[in-house]
Parts: sequence; structure tokens; C-alpha cells
Amino acid sequence: MALLNFFKKLFQKSNQYLTEQGPLLIPDLNSYFEKQELNGYALKQVHLGDLYVPTGHIIACDPLVSLTDFLPFEKKVKPGTYAVIAAEAKMEEDDDRFAAVKVVIKNELPTKWIPATV
Repeated sequence: MALLNFFKKLFQKSNQYLTEQGPLLIPDLNSYFEKQELNGYALKQVHLGDLYVPTGHIIACDPLVSLTDFLPFEKKVKPGTYAVIAAEAKMEEDDDRFAAVKVVIKNELPTKWIPATV
């Protein structure tokens, strides 16, 4: 239940986009990486390492669920190496969780967020 409340608080102020399946709520993800606190949770940025993308194709998956059943995103990036940054939220003592993770393609703030599609 604590995890559900955590996500409800983090996503309470969202932008809304329409999809074929209906409305999709997209939070202002910039704030996860710009602020030290969001909706009552302390945040810190953690550099997870660099991602080498030789083909320009990026995939994302939950490694605890599946590492074999995935497709790359439709939109490709320029082949290269990109920083991977996590916004880590402090839930309780000794309980930190990743609230968001980003691959830094450009050192500029995004003007909008669009869901990635496969």
C-alpha cells in the first residue's frame, strides 16, 4: 500500500495526452531531475553510468520480469554514448526507490514529454 500511495503522490500533477486506448497521464518528468523534493519525498540524482548505443535503437524492460520479450522503441537516436540518470526518492529510512530514470540525449531541457512506442 505504501508503494501505491508513493506513486499517487508523485503523479498527482500530470499532463494528459490522448491515445487510442483513452487518456494517458504523463507527469512533468523534468521536475524529478530539477528538484530536491517532490510531493513530500526527498529526491536525489544518481548517475547510473553511461549507455553505449551503437545502432541507435533503445529498448527498455524490467529485468525482473523479462529480458527476452521486448522490441526497440520506434524512434532512433544518433549512435553514441549517453549518460543514464535516476531520480531516487527517499521513501522511509533505508528505503530508496527510483522514481524516474532518463537517458540524456541532449544537455537541454525537454519542451514536452511524449510516450515512447514500439
